[in-house]
Amino acid sequence: MYRVLFLSDDWANKKPLKSGLLESGFAVTPVTTAEFLQERYAPPQTLDVVIVDLERSATETGKLCHAVKRERVLQELPMILLM
Repeated sequence: MYRVLFLSDDWANKKPLKSGLLESGFAVTPVTTAEFLQERYAPPQTLDVVIVDLERSATETGKLCHAVKRERVLQELPMILLM
């Protein structure tokens, strides 16, 4: 089973994608960008991929991508950007 960290500010429109991942056997951890950017947020230690929804992100795209790659746990993981 692959473990996915899914960052989005538009869960109403991403629900079908999240459901599809779950039905396909992925373990999905949904997080809003505001939650992710908080100092106290700690991503799960065991992940395989990060999906970042930039389509309706409340955070500037570059800032969000840099914040993801600053996290030690996420640095070596593939990152899929949804635009």
